[in-house]
Amino acid sequence: MLIRFQTLQPTAMFSLPITLEINISRGIKFHVTGGATALINESRQRIYTVIKESKWHWPGQRITINVLPNEVMKSGGHFDLPLALGILSASGQIPSTDLTKTLIAGELGLDGSILPYQDPYNLALLASNTAQHTVLAHFTPNDLAVLKKLFPKLRFISVTHFSQATSFAIGLVPATGLPKSDRSVAPPKPAVPCMSEVAGQRPLKRALEIAAAGGHHLLVVGPPGVGKSMLAARFSGIQPPPNPEEQLQIQSLRSAQGGELGALQNTPDRPFEKATRVLNVKEIYGKESAAALWDKLQSEQPRAHYAFDEVTLQKTGPLPMAHRCYGGTMMLDEFAAYPLAVRNELLHTMDQHKLAVILAMNPCPCGNYNHPHKTCTCSATALRNYQNKITGPLRDRLDMVVYTTPLLWSSKKEESSKRIQQRVEAAWRRQIQRQGVQNAQLSTAELEGYCAMKKATWQYYYKSCAERKVSIRGQQSLLAVARTLADLADADVVGKSHITAAFALRYSDRPSIDKPPRTKPTTSAVKKPQERVVNFGNGQKLTVTTDRHNREGLS
Repeated sequence: MLIRFQTLQPTAMFSLPITLEINISRGIKFHVTGGATALINESRQRIYTVIKESKWHWPGQRITINVLPNEVMKSGGHFDLPLALGILSASGQIPSTDLTKTLIAGELGLDGSILPYQDPYNLALLASNTAQHTVLAHFTPNDLAVLKKLFPKLRFISVTHFSQATSFAIGLVPATGLPKSDRSVAPPKPAVPCMSEVAGQRPLKRALEIAAAGGHHLLVVGPPGVGKSMLAARFSGIQPPPNPEEQLQIQSLRSAQGGELGALQNTPDRPFEKATRVLNVKEIYGKESAAALWDKLQSEQPRAHYAFDEVTLQKTGPLPMAHRCYGGTMMLDEFAAYPLAVRNELLHTMDQHKLAVILAMNPCPCGNYNHPHKTCTCSATALRNYQNKITGPLRDRLDMVVYTTPLLWSSKKEESSKRIQQRVEAAWRRQIQRQGVQNAQLSTAELEGYCAMKKATWQYYYKSCAERKVSIRGQQSLLAVARTLADLADADVVGKSHITAAFALRYSDRPSIDKPPRTKPTTSAVKKPQERVVNFGNGQKLTVTTDRHNREGLS
């Protein structure tokens, strides 16, 4: 008898729909096909033990299990429960009427206990998207209360033991495992330090405000101890909410990475990740980022044209790129210390503008180049090799570059993160109402329409671009930053002042980290010593030399 049940395969982000085909025929042995890993084959021993301990009959015939689709690699202990129920149903011991309309997942213990499912949000989301009416798994009381609010049309059956699952299949809905109350307390948000705790550095604070409002890339260059890392740690306190199309992706990703389900009842926070150390490509991106996985899921090509390997099914690393591929921010401190592979991979990430990138680095290896009070001890070769870490393609993708010095202290009262965040959110709402995304995600043609500049402003913009020989990517970046500056100023039209400020942020007027070129002194710049002859008579002469310091001497 052939039975088909619906289950799922968790990935680094969303869950994929999986169909289990169980057939029992004449013969012997247990066969699993369809790209299943050894972990699923090992489940036969657990399933056999649970069925025998639960006083059910193990069919002594040929059991063939096919896991569809074949091109998806399947792995995980959550296949235990649907396989066990499928074997009992295919052997005619329990009916399959309700089970064929149910999404089933659960990992069995040898005593028949069912472990709580670790990603309940994506389980319910898949059931909703695949038109399933019921979800059968082990849910905690708090998770179940949240899921009922998020998916009111679904029926959730929480089972803690295999006997309860078989009772549901027979027609007896188990009473145990259900929550006693519908109250679910979301975990408290971690406290974020306030911007007002950092004195001075107002140009950098302004640049961070612009980056948060428009989703722009930023490079911060400055000596150690000026507050680069301190302000970066406070950046998450001024971020706006995620864009509407990004909320579902962020929720699914956080649930897949083991986040608290209670925090998903409201609008999720925009992700912000700061690397605590220098990471390599695998630690940041993994073999395949969840952004690529999302592109595959949204692809219009047939499913057979792509495959998901075993690495894709695992969770991402300590700095998951998928966490920020949808409107978040990634902060890489001491960027010059990162390997070349990371810097090259970052070019494609910055081009997509699905996330904002904030880079911080010192001006030189010792950190004292252009310092007003300290002397740089770096050689010319060391300085050149250090500055070559910021390549031309990478610099062209940066929307803003800010050079900080330790002299930017102010005795005035500093603005709080709450006040800055209010301006950022107001500018963000203007962008969402106008175009649905942030300014950094717009194309050049879209920016030209949304900027609505006057003819004189356009002439000034194109003339300035021609003088600086700005690339096509740079022109798009300038328009995006200017549009964000106008949104922060609550202006519908981008003016000349916004264009000027955008040029100043992209091509900073502060001293460059590059050493000034050596130029030969001109003739007019050096005053030659002047000589005059004093005649005392009687054939006696005296030559008087006047140097550039107006000092006279005898020669």
